[in-house]
Amino acid sequence: MQPLPLLGLAVLALTPAPLVAQAGCVIDSIAQPATETSLLSTFGAGLAQRPGFLFASSPSETNRLFSFNGGVATWSLLEVIQGPPSALQPSNLNFGACLAVAGSRLAVGAPYSSLLGLPNGVTFVYEQDGAGLLQPIALLAPPPGSPAVRFGAATAIDESLPATLYYVGAPGDSFSEGEAFVYQVDFVGHALIATLAASAPTPQQRFGSSLAALAGRLLVGAPGPASTPGSVYVFETSAGGVPVQRLFPSVLTPGQGFGEALAAEGDRLLVGAPADFVGVGGGYVFERDAAGQYLEAAHLAPQLPRWLDAAEFGTRVALRGDIAVLRGRTSAAAGLRPVIAVFEQIGGAWRQQKLITAGDLGFMPVDNLIGDVLLGDDRVIFATKDIGLQKRRLVEYRLPGAVRDLGGGVAGQTAPELVVEGCLAAATNVVTRVVGGPPNGLGLFVAGRTTVDVPLYGGQLHAGPIYLIVQAHALDAMGEYEVQAPISAAAAGQSFTVQAGYFDPFAPQGVALTNALELTVR
Repeated sequence: MQPLPLLGLAVLALTPAPLVAQAGCVIDSIAQPATETSLLSTFGAGLAQRPGFLFASSPSETNRLFSFNGGVATWSLLEVIQGPPSALQPSNLNFGACLAVAGSRLAVGAPYSSLLGLPNGVTFVYEQDGAGLLQPIALLAPPPGSPAVRFGAATAIDESLPATLYYVGAPGDSFSEGEAFVYQVDFVGHALIATLAASAPTPQQRFGSSLAALAGRLLVGAPGPASTPGSVYVFETSAGGVPVQRLFPSVLTPGQGFGEALAAEGDRLLVGAPADFVGVGGGYVFERDAAGQYLEAAHLAPQLPRWLDAAEFGTRVALRGDIAVLRGRTSAAAGLRPVIAVFEQIGGAWRQQKLITAGDLGFMPVDNLIGDVLLGDDRVIFATKDIGLQKRRLVEYRLPGAVRDLGGGVAGQTAPELVVEGCLAAATNVVTRVVGGPPNGLGLFVAGRTTVDVPLYGGQLHAGPIYLIVQAHALDAMGEYEVQAPISAAAAGQSFTVQAGYFDPFAPQGVALTNALELTVR
């Protein structure tokens, strides 16, 4: 047995175990229903879920709401609701621009509707009957004489109170500050009980662009004009219509859009800032303390590999337990592909666990719009367009395991980098790809059960024994190489570390190393 000189490893086998047929990371993929024939369909722009039901809207062109029943990988179309025509703008209701669900009730915003004579917008409220079908129970509109613009751009429902409250955002236009409205709704009728405004109103503040409500609290996003970073206002029913707190990001970059999207659960709040870090975007996690004040706990900044030209993270966000996701997309030059950054809090610290990219989906997507994103118990749900089918798809992607970049790389003629595709879940396949290596370079790929920190060729070797894969290979003419390997059903919770190295006379010691990735299976 002779050692391979590149990494000083003595090995007997140089090939990974063969791939076997296993479940994929995409649990389900629902093509837009047959009724959606328009190439400009926005199916999935708005999303909401409750146990046993999934709602998806197509607010532009068709103005339809789709209701599915079933469960993971068993969804079936239950009904389609057509938004009512608008006399002044018959094809531009934007019916379903936002959805909010609580219990058996669903609020559907239509911010450009002129259904009541003026194009201020309306919001529809539905109740599911015993068969799960949606029955209209209320039509919410701005009060007479109100200057509200884009009423229904955001909605939220709080059913934790004795009387369920419905919130509607009207973020306004370039000449107004925005408002939010509070309603009570029952089968007899509905009543406006409060109108909320920013405590420091400024034109184009877009107060009401996003809403989150729970336990008697309402959070209102005001992402603001380009001259401010944006803010989030906190209201409590016990305090009337006066905000009890105003939140700002710790990074006060003008124009970052802090408050563009909100998600709340328990005492935790996630705020999207899609223009943070000069357009890359990000998010902020706040925790509510014993005194009822929200304090910033983490700044979620997506870490992107060099090959991924992506931005706008935080345009849509979702939060569930210790998992937070930020939706973004690649640049126009990179094809406008969907990218979703998944973060998880482990041991009190938030870490990026995975970037879900086009290579993870099994079809070629394009994000002509950045729609909603949801979190289920074990999955991420979002919609995008399938270029091959020229239709939009609603994708359920298995919640991924963790990917931690340990660094350790050494550049030579090029700077080789490791990236991972796949959800890193038990009984799936994982794809590890080398990109940016020396064209046609000879090298070695290793995957080890342990993580070490050993100086090597001017960098660090992090992939340690026991070695699962040791594979000698040559890069292609583009400096790329791919290793596919199965993850056993018994591997949940286990970690392994991968790294590669290549002969390169331009490297300081004749060998270029990639970064090392620690992969943890969910």
